[in-house]
Amino acid sequence: EVQLDKRRREMLRNLEPMKACALILPALQKKVDAIDDSQNARDKFEALLRSCGHSIERGELVLARLSRHERVLHIAFKQRNVGLLLNDLVRQFADTMPSCAQAADDLLLHLRKFVLAVRGPHVLAL
Repeated sequence: EVQLDKRRREMLRNLEPMKACALILPALQKKVDAIDDSQNARDKFEALLRSCGHSIERGELVLARLSRHERVLHIAFKQRNVGLLLNDLVRQFADTMPSCAQAADDLLLHLRKFVLAVRGPHVLAL
C-alpha cells in the first residue's frame, strides 16, 4: 500500500497544478463511476474538469509519460477515497481557480445524496 505521506504530499505541492490534476482525476473518475455512473454524476464530474481548467478527455492518462515519483503519487491517489481526492484537487487550485472548490463540493454532495438514497446511511464512507 502506498500512502500519501508527508514526503509525497510535498511532492504533490511542488507539481504544477495541471500535472497534479492529471494524476488525481483518473483515480477520482473511477471512484465516481463506481459510486454513481448516472449522467448527472458524469455532468458534475465534467463541470469539475472545466472548473479546474482541465481539458483532458475522461480517462486519458498515459502512465509511460510519468516520472517514477509521479507514478508513485498516481498509485497513492488510487487508494484514497473520493473526499480526500477532491480535497487534494481543490488544494491545487485554491488560489488560482476558486470555482474548482464549488464544483468539488457539488460533486461530493451529489455522491453523498446518491449513496444515502440507494445504499443507506450505514455505508457513507466517501
